[in-house]
Amino acid sequence: GDSTTSVLCEYTLKDIDHVLEGTFKEADSSSFWRELPRDHMPEGVPKNCDSNQNLSDTVLSFLRSHVLMHGNIYSRPPFQIVFQTFNMNITKLVSDYISITTGNDAGEQLTLLYVGTSDGKILKLLQKKKTEKYRWLSTWLIDDKKTPIRDMIIAEDTKQLYVSTDAGVYQLSVGQCNRYTICMECERDPLCRYDVQHNRCVESDDGPKSSARHSPELWCKKSVQRPAKVFQLIRKVGETIWLQCDVNEHLRPNIEWRWNGQNIQESMNNNYLLTKEQNLIIIGMNTSLNGQYTCFVFNQPIVSYALDTDGESLNSFGYGSSSVSTTLSKRDCTCITAEKYIEKYNDWCKEFENYQRAYNEWEILRDQSCPKP
Repeated sequence: GDSTTSVLCEYTLKDIDHVLEGTFKEADSSSFWRELPRDHMPEGVPKNCDSNQNLSDTVLSFLRSHVLMHGNIYSRPPFQIVFQTFNMNITKLVSDYISITTGNDAGEQLTLLYVGTSDGKILKLLQKKKTEKYRWLSTWLIDDKKTPIRDMIIAEDTKQLYVSTDAGVYQLSVGQCNRYTICMECERDPLCRYDVQHNRCVESDDGPKSSARHSPELWCKKSVQRPAKVFQLIRKVGETIWLQCDVNEHLRPNIEWRWNGQNIQESMNNNYLLTKEQNLIIIGMNTSLNGQYTCFVFNQPIVSYALDTDGESLNSFGYGSSSVSTTLSKRDCTCITAEKYIEKYNDWCKEFENYQRAYNEWEILRDQSCPKP
């Protein structure tokens, strides 16, 4: 099918001014574009982007008929795309330059780029050094209507981002740290820091944080030792159980489920089923399946379930030097509507039907290729 690609390239004003100070192109009688000699240009043609003088009618007429400069402007680095998007059109760009301090008291300047798209999204990009490619940090959906981003501006005094769409005008903080669900993504953003005590991403108290953490992955792996949520569940033998790992959609392919520290995906058996959202379904609960089920994303524990069957003793599970356990009760649970419950149940039924269909097909193929003696 048709696909749309948008690219970002970076140019310098110095290179642009250098070309503007040069000569123009002109099509000859054979429609071949050639360089126009400088003495054929009228006096008063602007030489750079800063030119702001009144232009004569002769100059204006010349500029209307000569729209191409002879020189070429190359991106920095040459012919390199600094960022590329697929299946979306870029409609607006706005940049923010922030200074941070390092251990040597030498300042660094980072560039944050906010990219508006035709489907109502804002992409937050980071460039640590000039000539480097931009790194994607996060994506925000302004509203459910997905109307195109028409204009954006950053208020320097309040660091608020004002966004205009066909549906209205929105005011957002430039950090949007609460959108990050894991430590590693949070620590990559110079405006955010990960609160280990409360397992959440918050805005940096003192403005842009130091860039001393050159490896957010290692820092997060060392600092975040326990999940934000730990639940204890008691279920009956033979029951089917659904365990949810609630993370942002783009992180779902990186979900890893572990049972008592063992990777479940590497040893999937008939009792385990993963949904398309990478949630875990346990079919036919029995005592051999008791234990600690933990969802990890990039080695960070997100949520853990201490699962026992009736008659088994409950144990708390330790993370690092601490031990955390929570027992679910009607008082602790958030009430949901019947419609929401039915929707989730139907989703589960569809997943189970797909599993059952695949299992039946496998049995047929097994019997065909390996006849019973």
